[in-house]
Amino acid sequence: SVPGKPTLLIGAGKMAELTAKHLQSLEPGRVIVTNRRRERGEELASRLKAEFLPYNRLFDALTQADIVISSTGATEPIISASDFAPIM
Repeated sequence: SVPGKPTLLIGAGKMAELTAKHLQSLEPGRVIVTNRRRERGEELASRLKAEFLPYNRLFDALTQADIVISSTGATEPIISASDFAPIM
Protein backbone atom coordinates (compact mmCIF):
# COMPACT_ATOMS: atom_id res chain seq x y z
CA SER A 1 0.00 0.00 0.00
CA VAL A 2 1.43 3.38 -1.02
CA PRO A 3 -0.72 6.02 0.72
CA GLY A 4 1.33 7.96 3.23
CA LYS A 5 4.58 6.06 2.57
CA PRO A 6 7.78 8.11 2.24
CA THR A 7 9.13 7.55 -1.27
CA LEU A 8 12.55 8.07 -2.83
CA LEU A 9 12.82 8.67 -6.56
CA ILE A 10 16.33 8.22 -7.96
CA GLY A 11 16.68 9.93 -11.33
CA ALA A 12 15.00 12.92 -12.96
CA GLY A 13 14.61 11.97 -16.59
CA LYS A 14 11.45 11.43 -18.62
CA MET A 15 10.75 7.95 -17.22
CA ALA A 16 11.31 9.11 -13.63
CA GLU A 17 8.92 12.01 -14.15
CA LEU A 18 6.26 9.79 -15.72
CA THR A 19 6.61 7.30 -12.86
CA ALA A 20 6.34 10.07 -10.29
CA LYS A 21 3.20 11.50 -11.88
CA HIS A 22 1.51 8.09 -11.67
CA LEU A 23 2.81 7.60 -8.14
CA GLN A 24 1.16 10.85 -7.03
CA SER A 25 -2.26 9.39 -7.80
CA LEU A 26 -1.50 6.77 -5.12
CA GLU A 27 -1.01 9.54 -2.52
CA PRO A 28 2.45 8.75 -1.16
CA GLY A 29 3.74 10.62 1.87
CA ARG A 30 6.94 12.61 1.64
CA VAL A 31 8.56 12.30 -1.82
CA ILE A 32 12.31 12.78 -2.13
CA VAL A 33 14.03 13.23 -5.51
CA THR A 34 17.75 12.73 -6.01
CA ASN A 35 19.69 13.00 -9.23
CA ARG A 36 23.34 13.27 -10.30
CA ARG A 37 22.61 16.56 -12.09
CA ARG A 38 21.42 18.81 -9.28
CA GLU A 39 19.62 21.31 -11.52
CA ARG A 40 17.52 18.64 -13.20
CA GLY A 41 16.69 16.99 -9.88
CA GLU A 42 15.65 20.28 -8.33
CA GLU A 43 13.44 21.07 -11.34
CA LEU A 44 11.63 17.74 -11.08
CA ALA A 45 11.23 18.06 -7.32
CA SER A 46 9.75 21.51 -7.79
CA ARG A 47 7.25 20.32 -10.40
CA LEU A 48 6.22 17.43 -8.15
CA LYS A 49 6.12 19.53 -4.97
CA ALA A 50 8.68 17.09 -3.61
CA GLU A 51 11.92 17.50 -1.68
CA PHE A 52 15.29 17.41 -3.43
CA LEU A 53 18.33 15.77 -1.83
CA PRO A 54 21.75 15.97 -3.50
CA TYR A 55 22.94 12.72 -5.06
CA ASN A 56 25.86 12.52 -2.63
CA ARG A 57 23.22 11.97 0.09
CA LEU A 58 21.62 9.00 -1.70
CA PHE A 59 22.39 6.57 1.09
CA ASP A 60 20.98 8.95 3.71
CA ALA A 61 17.82 9.16 1.63
CA LEU A 62 17.52 5.35 1.59
CA THR A 63 17.06 5.40 5.37
CA GLN A 64 14.17 7.85 5.02
CA ALA A 65 12.10 5.99 2.43
CA ASP A 66 9.79 2.99 2.57
CA ILE A 67 9.53 2.91 -1.23
CA VAL A 68 12.54 3.36 -3.55
CA ILE A 69 12.13 3.82 -7.30
CA SER A 70 15.26 3.99 -9.42
CA SER A 71 14.94 5.29 -12.95
CA THR A 72 18.38 6.18 -14.26
CA GLY A 73 20.42 5.76 -17.38
CA ALA A 74 23.16 3.98 -15.44
CA THR A 75 24.61 0.91 -17.13
CA GLU A 76 25.52 -0.68 -13.79
CA PRO A 77 23.46 -0.99 -10.59
CA ILE A 78 23.72 2.14 -8.46
CA ILE A 79 22.52 0.39 -5.28
CA SER A 80 23.55 -3.07 -4.14
CA ALA A 81 22.32 -5.38 -1.41
CA SER A 82 25.39 -4.48 0.66
CA ASP A 83 24.30 -0.83 0.59
CA PHE A 84 21.22 -1.82 2.55
CA ALA A 85 23.11 -3.78 5.23
CA PRO A 86 23.79 -0.74 7.48
CA ILE A 87 20.13 0.25 7.23
CA MET A 88 18.72 -3.11 8.17
